[in-house]
Amino acid sequence: MNKKKRNLLAVLVAAGLLFIMKGISAEAYIGSIFTYTYDNQTLTYKVLSEPTETENGTAEVINREGNNKNLKGEVNIPQVVTNKNMTYNVTGIEEEAFMDAGSISGVKLSDKITYIGEEAFKNCTSLIRINIPGGVSGIKDGTFSGCSSLISVHLPDGVTSIGNYAFENNSKLSMINLPTEMKSIGRGAFSGCSSLTSINIPEGVTVIEDKVFEDCNNLASVMLPDSINSIGKYAFYNCSSLKNIHLSDEITKIGEYAFYNCSSLTSIKIPYKVTKIENRTFFECKSLSKIRISDKVTSIGDFVFYNCSNLISISIPDSVTSIGNFTFHGCDNLRPIKIPSGVTSIGYGEFPYTGVLVYRNSYAETFFEKYFPEYYQIVNLPLEEMVFSEDNKNIKVGESITLKPDFYPAFSSDITGRIMWTSSNSQIAMVDANGTVRGAGSGEAEITAVMGKYQATCHIIVGGEIINPTSITLDEKNLVMNKGESTRLTINFTPADSTNRAVIWKSSDSSVVAVKNGRIYAKEPGTATISVSTGASSASCQITVENPLKEIYSDYSEIKLNKGDTKKITLSYNPVDTTDNRTAVWRSEDESIATVEDGILKAARPGKTKIIATVGTLTHSIPVSVLAPVKSVTFSQASIALTAGQKQTVTLDVQPKDTTDEVVITSTDESVATYSDGSITAKKRGKATITAVCGSLSTSIQVTVSTDIKSISLNKTNMNLYLGKNETPAVVYNPVNPVDDKTVTWASSDATVIKVDSKGKLQTVGTGTATITATAGGNKKASCTVTVKLAVPAVVKAVSGGFNSAKISWGTVSGASGYEIYGADRKDGVYKKIKDTTAKSFTNTGLTTGKTYYYKVRAYRYKGTKKVYGSFTSVTGAKPVPSIPGNVKLVKVSSGRISFTWNKVSGASGYEIYRASSKTKTYEQVKSTTSLHFINYGLTKGRTYYYKVRTYKIIGNKKVYSKFSAIYTVKI
Repeated sequence: MNKKKRNLLAVLVAAGLLFIMKGISAEAYIGSIFTYTYDNQTLTYKVLSEPTETENGTAEVINREGNNKNLKGEVNIPQVVTNKNMTYNVTGIEEEAFMDAGSISGVKLSDKITYIGEEAFKNCTSLIRINIPGGVSGIKDGTFSGCSSLISVHLPDGVTSIGNYAFENNSKLSMINLPTEMKSIGRGAFSGCSSLTSINIPEGVTVIEDKVFEDCNNLASVMLPDSINSIGKYAFYNCSSLKNIHLSDEITKIGEYAFYNCSSLTSIKIPYKVTKIENRTFFECKSLSKIRISDKVTSIGDFVFYNCSNLISISIPDSVTSIGNFTFHGCDNLRPIKIPSGVTSIGYGEFPYTGVLVYRNSYAETFFEKYFPEYYQIVNLPLEEMVFSEDNKNIKVGESITLKPDFYPAFSSDITGRIMWTSSNSQIAMVDANGTVRGAGSGEAEITAVMGKYQATCHIIVGGEIINPTSITLDEKNLVMNKGESTRLTINFTPADSTNRAVIWKSSDSSVVAVKNGRIYAKEPGTATISVSTGASSASCQITVENPLKEIYSDYSEIKLNKGDTKKITLSYNPVDTTDNRTAVWRSEDESIATVEDGILKAARPGKTKIIATVGTLTHSIPVSVLAPVKSVTFSQASIALTAGQKQTVTLDVQPKDTTDEVVITSTDESVATYSDGSITAKKRGKATITAVCGSLSTSIQVTVSTDIKSISLNKTNMNLYLGKNETPAVVYNPVNPVDDKTVTWASSDATVIKVDSKGKLQTVGTGTATITATAGGNKKASCTVTVKLAVPAVVKAVSGGFNSAKISWGTVSGASGYEIYGADRKDGVYKKIKDTTAKSFTNTGLTTGKTYYYKVRAYRYKGTKKVYGSFTSVTGAKPVPSIPGNVKLVKVSSGRISFTWNKVSGASGYEIYRASSKTKTYEQVKSTTSLHFINYGLTKGRTYYYKVRTYKIIGNKKVYSKFSAIYTVKI
């Protein structure tokens, strides 16, 4: 190619590149919006930076017109997206990008994302999981607020801040880590996280903001670092499971409602730098039994301990000057509380029923005397000193001064105010009842003030020369005192008879040591110089105030620690500002279980021991339980099939072996299968789940038990039963005594013929044939064919019903609808049905007297409209004969004569009378008559006669007789 052509080609390429670059600029301006589909989901993106020749552009996910609300399931944010041949790295999620997307269950963010905007996932109520990329440095305000299904969140190490309400109302959030570089946690960040049980705030966070853990009602453990200096309002509001919390002495403020309704909180220490307990701080802390208030607190607000019903005692420090409204309302178990003498304001509301202790002449005494006179008692505080600030005074004749003694302590219960004044010489100095002294004449006198057993004396010089001291000294030049102590410095005047003893006292640091009229008060640890001066001389004493250590303690009454874990134990000192050496020496009673060094406790193996801290002569011990929480629990197999009675080893593996978690093994049906000593025992056919629970872990094995019953049989395979009769067939097992449940299930093929109950009892309910089937062991069956018939009528009888009838009767047949009677005039003759009846007897009339007739009976039952018959009875016969005479009467008419009468018998031709002279003799006919009476004459006196009568009917030329009547007896 020649040079001209090459130059032309270069120009064309350059022009093309410029055109392309112009196209890029036109299509990829910052702020432009496009959509991109990835993993079957379309999201909207906004361009943040333009692509270059060497680098991709950047874009963020946005929520255009609320379209993201309709997303469902898993959302996968890609690392890069393209639009019109241009590529962008996805680096951010815009604020509100997925807000109210209630059907999203999971979000996967690419590792190129460096920020997530405010409220980006707010109200994603189905969101269960999301990964926070390592490049994200902060969680913004409301980012995950309302994600009520989110269970756990892992924050990368680079996250240094959590914004306001970031995880608000994440009601299922049970686990979140806070990176060690965390510096701030915003207001309400975890408010409403009701499943959160513990949290560890990293060192470096300085403020617990307002409402941070509000309504976290399952939060039981919170670790606050020593870097915390402030706790906001409502910080732990309604944390009803919180039992204890360590508050560093660096904390200067605890906000209102901070521990409101922390109903499980048992003890707490008010940090040393806190000067005011705000309103409702411990409202409704019903388990709070112990509280320490530092001597820096000056004010206790309204409702602070309202309804702290388990609070037993409280010591209000002397620094407190005001107590708010209803502060101790509902503290029903609180022992009498002592109101400091410095309190100048008490709010309205009830105090403990046990009352309060107040100091004499204090504001509290005045208050309770006026409003609650039944509540208070005076503190028994003996008077230590009653003195005059000047024990020598010069006055002129006629001059008056008023003396007033000083008391220590100023609020002693011995100060009655009733002082008796006397003068040793009223001609020189007079004194009245108010302590006013008047110079009456030149000279010297002693003025004495007496209050009970206490007195003070002042030497009064009237009209004499005023002698000024030339020098003064103090009885002490160096003095060591403990904080809270008080003593008096004594001045030595030179000359000793100096009369001008007016002096001025000063303290170089009244916050350390205060002085009044020579009495000094040690207030805070430190050094101060107390000086006293007259016009011409001065003296001083250096006071060193110490604060000896009285107690060491911690926030732990016991510690439970997992094997291998460590915990830092912070000692607290009482007093906090002690001047004693606070170096602690730590030791463990059993270092094989736990070791401790410089307060760092390390758990070595499961067991119990104590760690002991020693500071000087003081000790503090904490029981320690080292736990080995279970990490895994598994059965050697997931399922097993056994036969009833079989026992098989199944290994349960629990790791670690020395776990302190209890293993509890249960069966969903112990009648089917149980687990003991490493084996499963099959008891009966069925299914059961054996579950082993250890700590928070569990494992299960499905057990299927088959029967050991090989077969069953019935003692009868065929049966004939009459309707109304019941029977129970017996079941025979193979093997004879199986382990499996021997319960039999019974069934009838026709319940209109036979019903069978759960125990195998057969109940005949209709005629016909049915098969009874017994089932045991799940599928082992045996059957019996049962035929049910009507029974044969029982006790069939045929008797003469009179001279021309026969009466047939029979017993009831169960289930019968009726009966049919068949008759014949010969036993082997042809039988014809003569009656169909529901009765149990029948009289056949129109028969020939003396002729025998034959009968048989059968029952029938309707089955639908059809009759089903039972078998016939055996044949029975009856012959119609005249009836026996009735209403027979035998009476003696006179000596040797009787009268024998009877009623007429239908169809009778006549009657025959028979007589015998004894029971054993043969009866002889004494009369044949058609009459209805007979008179027998010529009978022997004293003899007994026996009579009977029968009826006869003449058929042809032959008599047919009835049976004889009963025998009648008469004695002549």
